[in-house]
Amino acid sequence: MTLGALLAICDQISPFELQESWDSSGLVIGDRHAPIGPVVCALEADEGVIERAPEQATIIVHHPLIFGGLKQLDFSRYPANLIRKMLAKEQTLIALHTNFDKTHLNPHVAREVLRWQHFSCESYLCLSETDEPFEAILATVKARLNPHPRIVSPAKEVRRVALCTGSGAGFLDPDRMDLLLTGDVKYHDATAARSMGVGLIDIGHYESERFFAPLMADELKANGIAAIMSDSKNPFATP
Repeated sequence: MTLGALLAICDQISPFELQESWDSSGLVIGDRHAPIGPVVCALEADEGVIERAPEQATIIVHHPLIFGGLKQLDFSRYPANLIRKMLAKEQTLIALHTNFDKTHLNPHVAREVLRWQHFSCESYLCLSETDEPFEAILATVKARLNPHPRIVSPAKEVRRVALCTGSGAGFLDPDRMDLLLTGDVKYHDATAARSMGVGLIDIGHYESERFFAPLMADELKANGIAAIMSDSKNPFATP
């Protein structure tokens, strides 16, 4: 199978046309006319994933290694230092990022991890009506996603809860939600949420997206492609 044929299968699994204009999903490193090697699925191509992957492997990730315009390859700096390692091992790289968030990752976390029974998905948001108190929702997050979340308590009883894996604090909207579960919450996001009376639970970027590798491997298996799952390392450590 060529890399181009594998790209076509990835496009069927999660259409690349759904990605945002600023995103770099699709072929990141490689020649689409060349044959693929062993397929590896990982959250991202970090040092460990690259080192463990065989030579000539095709690595499929959620987070693209290259964003925006790359004007130089200074091999002492990120991401060129990792690109150099991949080129030395003749590895190729495919990314499914914002498109996969919409088609797979958000609904998977809502249904399989948080175990929401009824919810709707709109772009990056999964929305659900709930009669659970905030404390119960927080306990579920601690047990199933992140044992050390940061929170902004809601100003009123929670009736509408929203989820966005990765980084979604920009979707804060008091007209649509009483509580938002997302990652990468900044100080000013928390200030805005408190002012609007919307609750926030920072579920963590890595913690909410670490399900990519098994999800993608299952999709590839359904298309007759065996894939190795490789764990990306969370860059944050909890003391």
